[in-house]
This record gives sequence, structure tokens and C-alpha cells, in this order.
Amino acid sequence: MGWDKQIRSGPSFAIIFFLYILFSPGINLFSSAYSSMKVNSVEFRFGESGGTINTESLRLLVEIVPGDFFDQKKVRNSLQNLYNVGYFSAAETKVILLSRESLNVIFILKSKPKIKKIS
Repeated sequence: MGWDKQIRSGPSFAIIFFLYILFSPGINLFSSAYSSMKVNSVEFRFGESGGTINTESLRLLVEIVPGDFFDQKKVRNSLQNLYNVGYFSAAETKVILLSRESLNVIFILKSKPKIKKIS
């Protein structure tokens, strides 16, 4: 039994084939469908009344900026940064396609409930 038959006959063929697909140049299984699109704007929306939240201070926590190519890792890190502040109970992202080359990124934030009065 030669090397060629041994590879094709066992599960090692599947592993080698998967590794070939994974590391082949030009094929990136982990890239976003939006990775070739530029970010037109980054917005913040609040699930309920946002109170007196300064969106300029929130922009410092967001890694993706207008003009960048969309990067899932930067968006994920930005969501984690926003959540780590401790002010929000939930943070999510919405992407709005504008054209084949551009999109808007919207961070939807929900403030943690506050106790105003204990009886």
C-alpha cells in the first residue's frame, strides 16, 4: 500500500484537504462578506432613552472609524469595549449596506436599569 492510497483511504485525507483549503492563498474562510467594503459612518443608537450619554466619549472606545474597511475583529473589540464600561446591559451591532462598496455601522446600546427609589 503506497502513500497515495493511504492518504485517500483514511480520515487523514479529509484533514489534509481541510488544511489545504484553510491555508490556500486567496481563500479566507474567516473573512466577513463585508471586508471589502468601506465604512461610511459609525452611529450610536439607544434601545431606550439614552440619558446624557456623550457619544464623543463612546467614539473613543470604538476601534472602527469611517473610511476604514469593515473589520469584524475591530467591531467585536469595540462591542467588548462598550460593554466593559459597565454602563450598558447590552450592546449589539447593525450593518446597513449603502452600496456595493460602502456601509454604515450602528452600535445599538441598552442602558442598565437604575433603581431610583426603594420603599
